[in-house]
Amino acid sequence: MAIKLSQGLFLNKHAGGLRLAPQNLGLIMSLKTPKTFSIEIENIAKSKNISHMEAVLWYCGKEGIEPDTVSSLISKGLKEKIEANARELNFLPRHAQLPV
Repeated sequence: MAIKLSQGLFLNKHAGGLRLAPQNLGLIMSLKTPKTFSIEIENIAKSKNISHMEAVLWYCGKEGIEPDTVSSLISKGLKEKIEANARELNFLPRHAQLPV
């Protein structure tokens, strides 16, 4: 059952409570730019002391959206930070580094 809110937003009732309805996804995603999304992910990662990838997943869970829907919002800088986090966790092979 969908509940209509102002500005054309809808909520769906489900076992866990209320969630934004799928028809809102385009509206919500259109309000974000890669820059504002990256800043929000940075803030989440810092405040919750988690990796950037975990921050993206946390954000998607909070908003009730699938992680693949935010791929267009991931900036080059955020992608590099996610990749660095993955290397630190040994999810990706390490690059050779020159001694400093």
